[in-house]
Amino acid sequence: MTGLVVLIVIIVLVIVIGGIILALAPRKEPIQAGREEMIGKVGEVRKTIDPWGEVFINGEIWKAFSKKTRIEKGERAKVKAFKGLTLIVEKTEEEEY
Repeated sequence: MTGLVVLIVIIVLVIVIGGIILALAPRKEPIQAGREEMIGKVGEVRKTIDPWGEVFINGEIWKAFSKKTRIEKGERAKVKAFKGLTLIVEKTEEEEY
């Protein structure tokens, strides 16, 4: 009976320690979410940007600002930077990628 308890404790410890090691192991994959992932994305303008408006990117509508030009509803805008939760965009002819 004591041998069975020791075996169960050892198995549980191996599982827990293995889980901790996997959780703390450094990741080598590129960033998949957050601000860094948004830079360079192209989306559709949903509300004319002059200089403020809205753009649809990654299934979400974002508040957008364009320093250079007016971007009409339905045109494409490319994310250049962030300021808070606002995307800084430029007009583009590129498709989404």
